This record gives sequence, C-alpha cells and structure tokens, in this order.
Amino acid sequence: MDSPFTHHFNTNYVPSDNEIPAIRDAIYKGKEVLNDIDQKTHEIERRMEELRQELQALAECREAQKREVDELMALLSPIKRIDDDILTSIFLSVLDVVNRDHLNISKKHPAVVISHVCQRCANQLSPPNSSGVICTFGFLPILTIRVLRISGGQR
Repeated sequence: MDSPFTHHFNTNYVPSDNEIPAIRDAIYKGKEVLNDIDQKTHEIERRMEELRQELQALAECREAQKREVDELMALLSPIKRIDDDILTSIFLSVLDVVNRDHLNISKKHPAVVISHVCQRCANQLSPPNSSGVICTFGFLPILTIRVLRISGGQR
C-alpha cells in the first residue's frame, strides 16, 4: 500500500483537516485489500482441506489395493503347493527326538521357526487331545504335533 502519508508513520505528525479525508480513504482502500486477501486465504484453505480429504481417500484406496495385491501374491506362494505329507516330513525332520527328561525347545529351534512360515505349518502343531507326539516349547503351553501317516495321509 503506497500512501502519501507513509513518511509520517511512527512520527508525531498531526494531519491537517484537509488531509483527514485522504487518510480515511486510504484506510478504506487498505481494508478492502485486507478483505480480498482474507477471502483468497479462506478459499485457499478450503481448497487445501478438499485436497487433504482427497489425499486421505487416495491413501485409503491405495492401502486397500496394496492389501489385495499382497493377498493375491500370497496365493502364489510356493509353500502353498507343498503336500501336507511333505510338510509334516519337513517339520519332523527338524524336530529333535523329544526325550521325556528334556521337553523344552527354544524359540529359535527350527521346528518353531518353520511353524511361523504359514498357517499350514503352524497347524502341524495341533491342540491337545489329538494323536501325536506331545512336546513343550518352554514359552508355549503343551502342544501336540500332528503326525500324518504317509500311507494314506490320514491324521
């Protein structure tokens, strides 16, 4: 705002009666400019909020799409194609012979690690009361290992 009175700012200048209407006019014009700036600022803030909401919607859409792609990729996981008999054989091959005097197996034991590969691997550890070999993992309750009979694949 260029006013003919800027050189009087921060001084003890007292305007004359003839200058007062010009100062009031400059104040009025300055307030109009402030109102325009406020309106533009409000409009930009409104558009920014719309963009934030659009960005949030896109982020949610992307996350849902990513979950679907991840689930589709999981369907192609090679472990899903392994027969239960082979899975059990792999599981049992890494399981040490369980001795009644030494039933604890650490969290890093290969049988425990393999049981975290997929749900089917974890299912090789069945709940109590089913047939199999009983063992404990120190940090888990007593679990039963399902043993598939290779002849016929029954549990």
